[in-house]
Amino acid sequence: SCNATRINLFALAFQEIGRIKFGTIAVEYRQVACKPPDNIEVRVDARRPIDGGYLRLTLRNVAGDGGLTAVDIRGSANASAAGVDGVANAWQPMVNGYAATNANAGAAWEASRLQPDPAGGFDLRATNAVGETIIISHDTYCTAPADT
Repeated sequence: SCNATRINLFALAFQEIGRIKFGTIAVEYRQVACKPPDNIEVRVDARRPIDGGYLRLTLRNVAGDGGLTAVDIRGSANASAAGVDGVANAWQPMVNGYAATNANAGAAWEASRLQPDPAGGFDLRATNAVGETIIISHDTYCTAPADT
């Protein structure tokens, strides 16, 4: 099994720290802060703007010392429609469930019950493992993905 305290390495990489015949060895490691080379990138993987709408997206180049533990979505303050679940400017948690089938596990998020595409788009709120949050406004990532 592979739990949170276990690291699986490719055999050639393992040879750099231990002998393959040992199979499993104890190591010490620490997580360090990450400073990506670019701004946060919001990639829309899929969306359906009608019929209960949904949105799948991936966040990349997120700095910090821990992975994202939560991403929330709401209709942008500039939105002319209600935005999420019929409630103006209410944050709705996104689900990280579809990440299990995505190579970017931990960075991929999905929301449903979205109102038809509001004119002002959506805002995102990302929270990392140490509780730091950042608001990513629609004006920051303004994209026009193809409907899927």
